[in-house]
Amino acid sequence: MLTIENLAFSFRKLQLFSNLSFSVKAGELVVIVGPNGSGKSTLMSIITGARDPDSGQVSYSGSVFPGEYLGAECNHLF
Repeated sequence: MLTIENLAFSFRKLQLFSNLSFSVKAGELVVIVGPNGSGKSTLMSIITGARDPDSGQVSYSGSVFPGEYLGAECNHLF
């Protein structure tokens, strides 16, 4: 299970998201929608470990991955 807890990220002075929390179970499909510049790609970069959040954490099957690339572990999620 992929778990996002209290994720926050700002770009320059713009808060893209804060206190974002959700989980995705194996086999579930999730769609992230929003206008250009709303943080969709940034969220995916944080989930994969390519970018660090301002606060919060990403965990996969109970293991926290701060700043690490999940790589093959997430391939089946996307």
